[in-house]
Parts: sequence; C-alpha cells; structure tokens
Amino acid sequence: MGRNPSNFNETGVAGGYDFRYGIRTDDTVVALRGQEGIRELRRMRENDPTVGAILIAIEMLVKGAKWTFRPADTSDQAREAAKFAQDCMDDMDFTFEEFLGDAVSMLPYGFSLFEMVFKRRSDGRIGVRKLGPRAQWTIELFDVDTGGVLKGAWQQTYTGGARVYLPADRILLFRTTSANCDPAGRSVLRNAYRSYLYATHITEYEAVAIERELNGMPVGRIPSEYLNPSASPEKQAFAEKFKAILRDVKKNAQGYVLLPSDLYEDDEGKLSDIYQVGFELLASKGSRDIDTSKVIMRHQGDIARTVIADFMMLGQNDRGSYAMSKSKSDVFIKGIRSFLNSIASPINRKLLPALWDANGLDRALMPQITYENVAPIDLDELGKYIRSLALAGANLFPNPDLENSALSAAGLPERAVDNPKVPPTVGQDDTIGEDP
Repeated sequence: MGRNPSNFNETGVAGGYDFRYGIRTDDTVVALRGQEGIRELRRMRENDPTVGAILIAIEMLVKGAKWTFRPADTSDQAREAAKFAQDCMDDMDFTFEEFLGDAVSMLPYGFSLFEMVFKRRSDGRIGVRKLGPRAQWTIELFDVDTGGVLKGAWQQTYTGGARVYLPADRILLFRTTSANCDPAGRSVLRNAYRSYLYATHITEYEAVAIERELNGMPVGRIPSEYLNPSASPEKQAFAEKFKAILRDVKKNAQGYVLLPSDLYEDDEGKLSDIYQVGFELLASKGSRDIDTSKVIMRHQGDIARTVIADFMMLGQNDRGSYAMSKSKSDVFIKGIRSFLNSIASPINRKLLPALWDANGLDRALMPQITYENVAPIDLDELGKYIRSLALAGANLFPNPDLENSALSAAGLPERAVDNPKVPPTVGQDDTIGEDP
C-alpha cells in the first residue's frame, strides 16, 4: 500500500543533532567540539600563515566583487525599487564592505550570524540601520526543531553577562554548507586541522632545534653527591639552580654563566686541573636525517588543498606551470562564486522580504542582490573571443551594451547612451592597417 499523499506529517529528523548542549558536540575531534572548537578554529585563523593568506585572498575577492540589485523587471517602478534597496545598503551604520568582511568569517567557523536592525529613514520609510555581527564564540547553541528548521539562537553577550535569545525572524544566518540542516555549517578548515597541528608542532620543534644547533646543547657537571636524593637541602638547591642555568642559557647580549674556580685535589693533596663544577656546549657533529622544511611545506600544501587554494603554493618548488596555475585558480574562483551565492541567498530570502513587508511594498517589484566581476577579466582572451565571434559572422557592433561591457572590463569609461558613436569624416580612409 502506497503512502497517503494527504498525510503531511514529518516522521524522521534531519540529522539527529542535539543542540541542547551546544554547537558540534558530536565532532570526531574532541578539540573541535563546542565553544572550544570555535576558539581552536580562531587560533588557526589568526596564527597560521597559510590559513591567514588564504582567508585574506578570499575576503579580498568577495569585497572586490561588484554587488548590485537587479530590478524585478524593466519597468520604472522596478528600477526605483532596486534603487531603494541600494540606498538602504548605502545608508547603514556599517558599510556594506564591512558587512561582507564579517559575513566571510563563515569560512573558518562554518557560519556567521547577524542581527537585522531597522530604522526610520528621513523619507519616512523603514530602512536598515545595520546588520549587526554576532561573534561565533558568543553563540552558545541554536534552537532547531526536529525537522531542522532554525527557530533562533542563544547568545552569551559577554563573559558572565546576560544570555539573550535571537529569534529566527531577526537574524541572517550565513553558512558554508547546509548538510543535514546543521545551522552551524562546516568550517572550510575542518579537513586542514590535522595538517595545521603537525605543521605548527614541527615548526616549533624546528625553532628549538635551530636554537640548540646554533648555541649548542648545554652540558653541566657537578659532583654526584649533589644529585643524590639524600643530599642536604643546600646541595639540592644548588643542583636545581644549576639546572635552571642549563635550561635558560642563551647566546645573547645578556647571557652568561658564572662558575666557581675551585679545583679538585689529587691523591697527594695537590690541586688538579679539574674544576669542581663544569659547563660546556655540546655542538652537533652532523646534519639531520629529516628535512623539516619539506615536511612543513607538505602540510601547508595540504591546508591549501582543502580550500582548493593550492595554486598559491606553486613556485615554492621546481614544479608547476602557467597552465596548471590557471586551471587551479579557475577552480578556486568557482569556489568563491559558491561562497558569494551563500551570502546573496539569505539577503534575498530574508532581509529584502522583511524590508519590503515593513514598508508595505509590493513583493512583485522586489529586486534581487547579485554580483559580478569576481576576478579580473583576461582582456587578451576577451579580445580573442570577440574577434572569433566577429570572424564567425556575428553582428556585434553597433551595440552600446556590448561596447560598454568591454570598456568596463578594461576599466575604461563607458559611453553614454545618448552619446552616439561619431561616424568617420567624409573622405577619411576607413581602411585600417593598409597602405593608401
């Protein structure tokens, strides 16, 4: 017997997440669970040079994209509605570029959350005062129903401060992925965490090894009676002080070691040439079996590959070519477009409808935010493409829109619509590149 289509009840659950106890409580890596996981991702974002370079590159591309509001149709009313939406974005307390910088923080953390705050404009309409960012490390848990629909979020406003509830109709949630309806998304750095740990630890070991290699390994000698567990408190204190000297000795302008010059006596009671306390630096006598630079570089490459940004690592060795770099960078740009869609979608689905309803406007005239020019256009390839179309018989010009698009791609001023193209003067030779 088939299922009755008139039964609209939902039986299963989206992903089985239990957000009553926090964010990502089921992560397979304990260090990445909950608020501690957010703080660990923050350490990756702020301290790792490879992660920082990738995230800055992505943020620059997102901010560099041209964001516009596309009218619902070609009518004057639709164009005016698009202008109103643009004015609301330009009139916020924080600039739209600042908002984009905060929105892109969804990449390292998996999500970014904003509170929509409205205001009364000077023209009497309702506008957007700001899209207030709510830091990821202040979001304690999400309020989600069994079907995976977000109802709100609980925020700890500051350490030991008030705990506030942000209802879903007041917030914009941006996330890298909507897998299993998880509102916390998934950090793009999640698969890079293992490589990040290894690269960080090996770099620290390498720094210690270099310091020991340049300074030498401190070696001290004191009488065995000072190291005996039954030694007097004075001798034990001396041994501990000497250990501190060995541990902290460094070759710098302030470093020194002060030792007594007393000598041991031989069997005949005469002074020998052996000091009672000895100190020396044990230098390395050979090279290391492991090239730590290659190991660190390999882990850095793994970090870049997890966010399809491994083209940034080309040139660090003898491998790589222009074709490979272009192919990888093209894939990276496609990934950037996906992130841009993740930013545009909540604005179109929640912010604009809320703004339109607050002003009692016709949703049929509501524009859509869109973007273009994610990456610089290769003018050489664009020119070849237009030339190929022309040689194939395409009637391209005169076409003001096409002409202005080509001029804009080159960063040149566009031709005004009411400024027609000046025809050649009478008698002017219209041949190009040929002798008269």
